[in-house]
Amino acid sequence: MNRIIVAAYALLGLPGWVHCQSSQSARQPAKAQAQPKLAQPKFLTLPFDPRRARLERDFVGHDIKAVVEAIKNSPFLKEKSEFETTSAFETRRASFADRPLFGGVTPKTQLAFVLSTDPSFAPGFKYDADSETMTVTATGSAEEFTVEKGETTLDALVVRIERRRDAYIGGNAFGANVKVDRTHADDWGVAFDQDNWVFESLGDFDFQRGFTHSIPMTSDAAQTLKPFARLLLVCHLKDPWLRHKVFGKSATVSDPSEIFADENYLEVVPDELWLFNSQTGEVVRKFSEASVSSDADEQLKLKLRQTPLLLQVTAPSQVYRVSIDDSAEGTGVIVGVKTFRAKQKIVVTLDYPGDLSHLMMALNGKPYTPNWTKESTYVGDHEFITSATVTISLPTGQ
Repeated sequence: MNRIIVAAYALLGLPGWVHCQSSQSARQPAKAQAQPKLAQPKFLTLPFDPRRARLERDFVGHDIKAVVEAIKNSPFLKEKSEFETTSAFETRRASFADRPLFGGVTPKTQLAFVLSTDPSFAPGFKYDADSETMTVTATGSAEEFTVEKGETTLDALVVRIERRRDAYIGGNAFGANVKVDRTHADDWGVAFDQDNWVFESLGDFDFQRGFTHSIPMTSDAAQTLKPFARLLLVCHLKDPWLRHKVFGKSATVSDPSEIFADENYLEVVPDELWLFNSQTGEVVRKFSEASVSSDADEQLKLKLRQTPLLLQVTAPSQVYRVSIDDSAEGTGVIVGVKTFRAKQKIVVTLDYPGDLSHLMMALNGKPYTPNWTKESTYVGDHEFITSATVTISLPTGQ
């Protein structure tokens, strides 16, 4: 799971750790108390109609868990039997696309999934009162999946997550005992080709991927929307239909936490992304490949309203240091395109950049040729650059 919290799911596997006693079973049973029953969400069981102009209150879309389980259990996708001819097997698998999954939903159905509101994966809705813009962000990741011939990397979004927690007393071969907190996470999400209109790089590393878009909005409208803002992904399935991953983190004496994650991703083609108000059902904006492309100029103008300096640096792999508006210096690695935003001043230093000609820069959407301040030495006619710094300031009065 290549997300920002990827470290919590890294496969560390330390041998010698044993379960001694469940801390839950060691406690005296508590007196059972009646718990109020929560209303079950009313998931769609029919195809989603993308022509809709409004949604129901507390709309939840399709149940991604039910879609995953229906695909897993489909008799048309079972492995080939030794008693089945290759022709019959291929015919059976090909017929899956026309078979119902549940209700009126088939593999050809247009599906609608409301993105997770879990704090680890929830979309972001940030309002800037000075520029009167709401910025919508959906954070995903680049996930590697094993296939028959090597690996493939897809963009992924988590739609739903369930966690189960307990604890036990664990010990190792050296006699150390400690209480271990154990978490089992079940994730359901969607994955799609990286050559898509939805995602772009959101950070210094390839796996930090996501959607971001700014919308002009009054302060009153933003205050009304933000507590109930949700994102809905409209998509359709594609072969091979389902991807699966398992990750785990073993406990140690210094870090007595154990995590296991079981992940299921539907392979889809994203059609639209809807911003809507879950309290009223109002559809605020429908994003699509066509709308994102046509909004490119408007997006640049909105970003410049928030941060009048917008510097894009393109490099295959480059270590940098940066200070934004005289803030403390931060560091990172440019892999592909990195964007720096500021209200007054950007100072970027590249460490050991080699030949600066491999860099491309754009300032406020236009090609930019920097005036570098370099620390370097010469050997003959060859210049060895230790660091190169460029300072960009907003002209006085702007």
